[in-house]
Amino acid sequence: MSANLIMISTILTSLLLLNVMSALAFQPYRMFHNGAFLRNSNQESAERFFLQRSGVSIPPLDETNPLRVLLCVEPTPFNYISGYANRFKEMLIYLKKAGDDVRVVTPDNDPHAPTQYNGYPITSIPGGPFPAYKLVTVSMDVKTRTIPKIIQSFKPNIVHASVPSLIGIASLFWAKRFKVPVVLSYHTDLIAYTQTYFPILTILSRFLVRTMLNKADLVLCTSPQIKESLNKIGVQRVDVWRKGINTKVSKLKVCHIVYSGT
Repeated sequence: MSANLIMISTILTSLLLLNVMSALAFQPYRMFHNGAFLRNSNQESAERFFLQRSGVSIPPLDETNPLRVLLCVEPTPFNYISGYANRFKEMLIYLKKAGDDVRVVTPDNDPHAPTQYNGYPITSIPGGPFPAYKLVTVSMDVKTRTIPKIIQSFKPNIVHASVPSLIGIASLFWAKRFKVPVVLSYHTDLIAYTQTYFPILTILSRFLVRTMLNKADLVLCTSPQIKESLNKIGVQRVDVWRKGINTKVSKLKVCHIVYSGT
């Protein structure tokens, strides 16, 4: 329980710090709805079948001009297996197919950390262990200031950062400072976690999450349920980052299921 308390306190304190910092840097931005991060990022055959059945159209990968994308993700998705890691790896594969140019920044103290994925360069920045999970490295990029340097040299059309995370806070701050549209992908329901373990902090967590996410041009969440909960607390510009099935890995074939009976 003490580890959980440290984890919640760390995230909430970081969000509070962001709100203070962003008061100096925040300026209003136009709504950013280019299709770059709503493109199909999993195997086309299965996803097209299910989305077409649900009446959702899929834009082709070449519908929009190629973009320069700065992806800031924490924890690193390149040294372990999980749904979170697979999501970002698949996204990079399909951004490559779409012709986008990507730079990746992620905290990783491993001296043998990968330097590229699918042809995209990875910059690993130093960080510290997350209190509740010592194997996870987190960082606000204070020491090297890699994020602002890449923004100035690479000049991305968009910054995409994973949250809740320390690197997400730094990414949002610097994106606003340099007037670059920013997408935040929300991967952990911090409010639900707080309600379960530390209900006394629920009101504070709602305020901080709402304030942070509303500074983004677009928020992507991983389920319709999380989207609904974010809308209820006043988060605007939220969309669902749809899941998919990698048919090349699972060898799954799309089939029709017919139920019959009396």
